[in-house]
Amino acid sequence: MNNLKNNQAFTLIEVLTSITILGIVLTIFLSFFYNAITFSTKTEDKLTAINLAEQELYEVTNSLETYCKTNDCQTIPVDKYIRPSIPLNHKNYLSTVTPLSQSRQESSLGLLPISIRIDSEDHKELTIAYGYVDVNLNN
Repeated sequence: MNNLKNNQAFTLIEVLTSITILGIVLTIFLSFFYNAITFSTKTEDKLTAINLAEQELYEVTNSLETYCKTNDCQTIPVDKYIRPSIPLNHKNYLSTVTPLSQSRQESSLGLLPISIRIDSEDHKELTIAYGYVDVNLNN
């Protein structure tokens, strides 16, 4: 009997308390990783959208400038051009090209302002890029 009283083992309450504290610390630690992964995914989507917008701007600018070399580009309709879904990195992105209204200065320089909007699959705007198309080509 005397031997049981001098036992230096942990009690059940001490073990449960330490497990509870360890669980709280692990929960906080794992939530940090979850937030980091979520932030990383959003940043990847934004960067992909910016690169895609620049690529679309380049392609639209070149195709309109090529068209304007052979046709009269003084009256380009101010409509939205929604391009087909673009699959990239196992996701689909939507591109909308919109010619903007010209100011007098832009018109005198022969520049047509356009915007390229990139949306995610669920139609949330990721980025918008702006650029000019030279519609007054003398080539």
